[in-house]
Amino acid sequence: MVAGTARRAFEDLAGALASAIRDAQDAGEVAEHVDATALGYLLLSVVRGIDCMAKAGVDAATLRQTAR
Repeated sequence: MVAGTARRAFEDLAGALASAIRDAQDAGEVAEHVDATALGYLLLSVVRGIDCMAKAGVDAATLRQTAR
């Protein structure tokens, strides 16, 4: 049950990111050939990874550099 709830939350977040990417594609800011869904999941993975790093005590400068 908890795993299913977490999976749906991640799907929702990745979907919101994919929607923003599609908007950026429509505006010409992201190449049309980019798979918005795949990129949404990639961005979610990066954000969650940075969050995990922060919780593990990685210094702020490293976290900012990672985000860049």
